[in-house]
Amino acid sequence: MTPPAPDLIPGYRIVRQLGLGGMASVHLAVQESLGREVALKLLAPRLAEDPVAAERFMREARTAARLAHRHIVGIYDVGIHDGQPY
Repeated sequence: MTPPAPDLIPGYRIVRQLGLGGMASVHLAVQESLGREVALKLLAPRLAEDPVAAERFMREARTAARLAHRHIVGIYDVGIHDGQPY
């Protein structure tokens, strides 16, 4: 998969792809407002076009954001920009 454009999601600068799965890709990015490195997960483009898959992705993010544990990655942001859930 070709890495997404560096400015795909406003406020984040994608540095490089970290991983790729059947449903999403994960990228090392910089959250520009705070200057911190984050993992940015993007739903695969073919699934982003499916409203059911996009809603499932968003629901999972909201659910994960309610969890707080040292072995679970924290969720700082979730949204959809130009049809791309992240």
